[in-house]
This record gives sequence, C-alpha cells and structure tokens, in this order.
Amino acid sequence: SITLPNTFSANTTILSAEVNSNFTTIYNDYNTNITNVNVSATANISRSKLADISCLAYNNATQSIPSVTETIVTFNSEEYDTDNMHSIVSNTGRITFTTAGKYIVQGRVIFAAGVTGSQFCFMGLNGTSAAIDYHRLTASAGSGQSHPMGVIYEFAAADYINLVVWQNSGAGLNLNAG
Repeated sequence: SITLPNTFSANTTILSAEVNSNFTTIYNDYNTNITNVNVSATANISRSKLADISCLAYNNATQSIPSVTETIVTFNSEEYDTDNMHSIVSNTGRITFTTAGKYIVQGRVIFAAGVTGSQFCFMGLNGTSAAIDYHRLTASAGSGQSHPMGVIYEFAAADYINLVVWQNSGAGLNLNAG
C-alpha cells in the first residue's frame, strides 16, 4: 500500500511542496516499488487494455467489385480478435469498437490488374460515407493496384467501420485475397 506523507483537510491551504511530495511518493511506488515479488499471487490485477484490444480480419478469397458501385469489403477470416470486434458470420464487413478509445486503424485492398478507369477505397464510419480515411488511384495495366490506408481515430463504444471500395473499369474487378 502507498502511505502519503501529507493528508489534507477541508478549507486549509495546501503548499506546492506537500503536493509534490505526495506525487513523488506515488510516482516512485508505481515505477520502482511495485514488482511481481511484492504483489500477492491472489491479487486481481488486470493487464492494461491498451495492449490487449486488437483485431486482424481478412478475406482469404477474391471478392468481385461491380463497376460504378460502392461495395463493402467482406472479411471471412480472422488472425485474432481480442475484444469481439468482428464476426465471420454476420456483418462480416464491419469492425465494431466494443471499447471506446483511440485506435490505430489500418486497411489495404489490392485490386486485380485493370487497364482502365479509377479505383478508390475509404473507411466509412457507422455505415455512412463519412470517410475517416480515403485512397484513390488510376488503374494501370500490369500488376494490381494496392490501396493502403491508416489513421488514428477516437471511437465511441459501438462505433464501427467498413472498408468500402469503388471502381469504374466498365466491368467487375476482383479484389485479391489476403
């Protein structure tokens, strides 16, 4: 336990030295005195959620994207999902933030090689076209077009994003698996 050197009563003047002394005691206990050795084996101390909340969803098959139609990218597989953020059964195109906070969100799509038109993708918030990140390329012959995106964004609990793509090649164009 932490014993503070100063306690304060209502309607008394608090000196900065007293506050600093309390802060220093707490800081030192947190950073040096609390170790695995002096924490009881039965203590209920949970690890920081910051490192534990994450999700990696992907599609292991191609997905056909019709020409001139905004289409939500679906994810039929997961590498991991520590906070029930994604389902491979329903709403497979959503990542739902079950815990409010700031997140680093990354996405990438790779269109199959196309010779005409443009392609774009965006991360839409809560089923709208409100883009929190956006990427556009002009199609070219040869290898497929990669659209990487990434953003730091603060989400409320129950907010969700979709990765939305669009292309205008005149015919369906596949997204590559992965």
